[in-house]
Amino acid sequence: GRGDFYKEIKELVKNYTGIEPSKKMLGDEIIQDDFKLMHGNGEDFDEKESYDVCLLKEVLDHCYDPNKVIKNCYDALKPDGIIIITLSNKNAYYKLIFKKMAEKLKEEHKDHLHNFSPKEVIDMMKNCGFIIEENISMNYLKLPIFLEKFLNKFPFKFIIKLNDLFDGIGKVLLKDKGGSFILIGRKEPKSEEI
Repeated sequence: GRGDFYKEIKELVKNYTGIEPSKKMLGDEIIQDDFKLMHGNGEDFDEKESYDVCLLKEVLDHCYDPNKVIKNCYDALKPDGIIIITLSNKNAYYKLIFKKMAEKLKEEHKDHLHNFSPKEVIDMMKNCGFIIEENISMNYLKLPIFLEKFLNKFPFKFIIKLNDLFDGIGKVLLKDKGGSFILIGRKEPKSEEI
C-alpha cells in the first residue's frame, strides 16, 4: 500500500521495508536509510537473512505464487526471525452456513486469487521450514449488515469487548472457524556448533 502500517509501528522498528505491486496504490517509491517503500512483489523478493520480522497482512490471497512468497520470507528472515500472516478464513463458520453470502463476497473480491484456511497456510509454512508458534482464529462475530451498522452507534470499547467475548466463545466451540486468522511462525535458529 502507501506505507500506512509503518505509521502505526514506526516507534517500534529500526528499519522498515514495504513492497507494493500496484504502482497506482504505491504512488512514489521511497528509499531512505531506515524506511523503504518499493514497487515489487513477494515472488521476486530475494534478500537473504536481512530481517527480524516479515508481515504478510492480508497479502497472501493476492499473490500469484503464495508458496514462493512464504519461501522468500523464510530466506529473507534472520535465524530465529518471525513471520506473521493475517488472512480472511475461507472456512469461517458463517461462510459455511450462509453459502450465498459467501459466494457474493467471493465475487466482490475478484482481486483475491486464492482463499485459504488456517490449515492450508500452516502446511505451506511448515513446508518452507517454519515452526508454527501461534494460530489465532478471530472475528467470530458476524451479524447482518443492519445490525452491524446499529452496533457502530455504541462506544468503541463496548464493541471491542463484545468481539472479544464472541472470539473467546468461538475459539472453544468453533475451532479455526473465525472470520479471519493470524499465524505466527519462526525460522529455526542456527544450531550452535560445539
